Amino acid sequence: MPKNKGVESANLNTSETDKNLKIVVKGAGLIFVGLVFSKILTYFYRLIVARYYGPEDYGLISIGLSVIGVLVVILVLGMDVGIVRYVSEYKAKKDEKKIKGSILAPFRISLPLSIAAAILFWVFSPHIAGIFAKDAATQLSLTIIFHVFSLTIPFTVMYKFLLAANSGLQKIKYNVYTDNIFYSIILVSTAILFSFLGFNIGGIAWSYTITVIVSFIFIFWSFNKKVFNIFSGVKPIFENQKFLKYSIPLFIGSTASIVIGSFDTIILGVFTTANDVGFYNAALPTAKFIAIFGAAFSALFAPIVIGYKTRKMNRNILTLYRTLTKWIFFVGFPFVLLLVFFSRNILNFLFGPEYVSAPTIFSLSILGVAFFIESVLILAYVILFSIDKTKYRMVNIILAALINIILNIVLIPHYGILGAAISTSISVILAVSLDSFFVWKFTRMFPLDFRAIFKSVFAGLSSLTLVFLLYRYVELPLSIITFLPALFSYLLLYFVLLLIFRALDRNDIYILTEIEKSGIRIKFIRRFFKRFVR
Repeated sequence: MPKNKGVESANLNTSETDKNLKIVVKGAGLIFVGLVFSKILTYFYRLIVARYYGPEDYGLISIGLSVIGVLVVILVLGMDVGIVRYVSEYKAKKDEKKIKGSILAPFRISLPLSIAAAILFWVFSPHIAGIFAKDAATQLSLTIIFHVFSLTIPFTVMYKFLLAANSGLQKIKYNVYTDNIFYSIILVSTAILFSFLGFNIGGIAWSYTITVIVSFIFIFWSFNKKVFNIFSGVKPIFENQKFLKYSIPLFIGSTASIVIGSFDTIILGVFTTANDVGFYNAALPTAKFIAIFGAAFSALFAPIVIGYKTRKMNRNILTLYRTLTKWIFFVGFPFVLLLVFFSRNILNFLFGPEYVSAPTIFSLSILGVAFFIESVLILAYVILFSIDKTKYRMVNIILAALINIILNIVLIPHYGILGAAISTSISVILAVSLDSFFVWKFTRMFPLDFRAIFKSVFAGLSSLTLVFLLYRYVELPLSIITFLPALFSYLLLYFVLLLIFRALDRNDIYILTEIEKSGIRIKFIRRFFKRFVR
């Protein structure tokens, strides 16, 4: 009889795990859609600024965004991750007092600091702008940008805390609605409006500031109305010392991440001109766009890995790891080929002829390859978190950040944009390579399927060559009218060749089935691909 009870209990636990897995994978699907939507609109925002205002003003805006980004990470102090950690824990224990305390504690610590930082940044903006400016006019423009951006500092800090609180309370959909959709729509809409009305560079700075403030108001309202009322009569219990002890080490990792993401632009601004920063920030986000494939698939990967780990299904984790890595390679490879072989045409098509130069072209190709490699290997850090080896991830990102700083300082004064591209590429590849190495060391899991990769490379090069030769043979000019059909033909031929070469196997169908169990409707896709498995 006790044995039966044990079996029954195990079945109940498995059922509960499956139920939770369905919930989190559904949430991951929503994040997937929101992330793609957000990346497209944010990139469109950069295109508006770059094309309408020109390389110099675009460069100044890029410097402003990078400086503000660094300040915000410092002021957050890693407490956004702390919110997710402790709010999740106390939610499971149904302890509303500690939930409220975990949400409000970061506000009590960082809000006064962020207000003071905003005031100081406003006061010293002319002096900080002088570090980047090479003439009085540039210094004045950058000072205006810094003044306007300084207003966003406390709002951005509080915004990040509320996003974290939503995550901790498992209300991810409100983050998608706010951060991915609402924020992106407001940002692009205000940029288009101010550009249409003829506003100068200060107007585009205000479009960003208005977006941050309005988005904070929106998430503050939705959080209190739909998620958790922080004005309720529940008396909060604060655990500041415990909270900071957990958050400060994460703050170091967050700072290292923002260094890799922003230090190249900042050092470029110090040693070169605003024009060069503008050129570089035409190449950088275009290359970064390829990383969307890895980020999107990792949103699906993380919750399923957690479910497998709970049920000790290690072989399934390896299958998932290798299969999704293969998918990321399949989806990203045709685009990295375009960045490598047609970087000049892409820059001209998207940003205009003034952004086309040899350093920008080579930078786009180098960064494109680097972010593609990062995208392919990005799932390793999720594995490190799932096996409780987060300290290795932190060491990896800190080491990569230090190398990034050194290389930027050494290379940018001599090689300018190209030096920044090389520095960022090396540090990005180093971070994910170290993550993958430690995953292999601790689990013996290796993500790459070289047979499938060979088929993808052959399909990509063959389809690109065939389409290119066809368009050269019929002598079609490269324009928006001919580019889109050519792109569609290239991608269609590439994926057809993948199917013909039997690049898919049974593991692909298995993973699609697992995703389908969560309620995401992909039955047609699964049945179609099943016909082509080897």
